[in-house]
Amino acid sequence: MAEIFQNKRLAAHSIKPYYSALIGMFAFLYLSIVHAEPAFQFHTLDKQQGLASSVVYDIAQDGDGFIWFATEDGLQKYDGFDFTDYRHSRLDDHSISSNIVRSLLVDSKDQLWIGTNNGLNIYTKTQNKFRKIDKVLGSEVRMTQQVLDIFETKNKEVWVGTSKGLNRILNNNIIANYPIGKVRSILEDDNNNLWVGTLDSGLYLFDVNRNTFKSISVKNYNYSKH
Repeated sequence: MAEIFQNKRLAAHSIKPYYSALIGMFAFLYLSIVHAEPAFQFHTLDKQQGLASSVVYDIAQDGDGFIWFATEDGLQKYDGFDFTDYRHSRLDDHSISSNIVRSLLVDSKDQLWIGTNNGLNIYTKTQNKFRKIDKVLGSEVRMTQQVLDIFETKNKEVWVGTSKGLNRILNNNIIANYPIGKVRSILEDDNNNLWVGTLDSGLYLFDVNRNTFKSISVKNYNYSKH
């Protein structure tokens, strides 16, 4: 009996170092996690660093690595150190249409599209100028509405959501306008259909092949059929 108790004491004694090592390892891991640097660090860019406005509507990056900011006080290009400002000028036909810039798109050709409170622009990088896209092809009607979203589909068409509907653009020309309300967001699904969200008329599904819109009730929509 004494021998059995002696063996148990020896076994317990031999296990203690393992428990101590295990506790020490967990303590080290805990302290490492608590004091570790966060995976992501946020740095603020504000007016003191050169940001034009505290209201930033959209952000895009071009093929050269520049970051573009759509703000309430003009368009800005950021190179990681300094800002370059682009603002509307009544004396310059090649300036942006408005200082209130709401949406941006860098397309598959590395063209920068700029949506403003007074129409759509394309930035010509080689000339450092802006060109207005404001006429429907074959029409003299000017499109000067507020541009809220810009989206490029897989077949390279650009769709522009505005305060007066949806514009379809091919080869930098507006080829169609659909007055379905204030279009705020555009998305293409795997079946090449366009989902169009509005601020005043609900949600639409656009069948590109049939060139038709369908008003969608999200509550009753059957996604398996599309």
